[in-house]
Amino acid sequence: MNEEILLIIVLILLAYFIARSFMIEEKIRLLRENIANMHRSEEKEKIQLRKRKRYVVFHVISNQPLTRVEEINSILSNALRSCGGELLIGECRPQVVYFSSRRSRGILRTYHDCYEKVIACLSTVRCQGDRKILIIPVKTTGTLKKARWYLFDKNLAR
Repeated sequence: MNEEILLIIVLILLAYFIARSFMIEEKIRLLRENIANMHRSEEKEKIQLRKRKRYVVFHVISNQPLTRVEEINSILSNALRSCGGELLIGECRPQVVYFSSRRSRGILRTYHDCYEKVIACLSTVRCQGDRKILIIPVKTTGTLKKARWYLFDKNLAR
């Protein structure tokens, strides 16, 4: 009788440890899946952190010549500030990459999801101080190389 009780206790303990090992294996499998999912989500976040850029080629018509990039940047920031405030400037991060005072043309860089807002704000510019200004967006591209090509294209010259 004692041997039977001892055998039952051993079987119960054996069943307990077997069930425990299956639970541990299941937990290990779930942990591995969670770690893999974390790595996938980190890769997606890295991809989403880097925003794509758009380059807008523009032409400036003014009664007084513009000579510096800083003047265009201030005109652009004032136009964006009047349209959407500091939030729009922070969202779009517009920057004049190149400006030719001889041809009155330039290239503006912004993000792909808000280049339309920047173009809309450019169309509202009519004057800056005593200077009358008209900024005409010519072409929008995804690469700086193509934007430079449009900048010096004879067919698009005004």
